[in-house]
Amino acid sequence: MDTEAIDRLFLELSQFTNATTDKELQLQRQIDQLQERLNDFEESIMSWDKETDFRATLAKRKKGQL
Repeated sequence: MDTEAIDRLFLELSQFTNATTDKELQLQRQIDQLQERLNDFEESIMSWDKETDFRATLAKRKKGQL
C-alpha cells in the first residue's frame, strides 16, 4: 500500500473513532482541576461578598451616600 492510501484510510477511520491521545487526556485533567479551583474561588468570593455586603457598599459610594 502506498502512503496516500494509508492516509485516506486513516482519515476515514478517524471520523468514526473517538480516540484520545495521552496529551489530550493530560490537558483535560488540567482543565478539570482548574475548573474546580475556579469554582472554589467563586464560592469564596460569593461568601465574602455576602458577609461584607460589598456590592451594596460600592453602590452607595457611587451614589455619594458614603
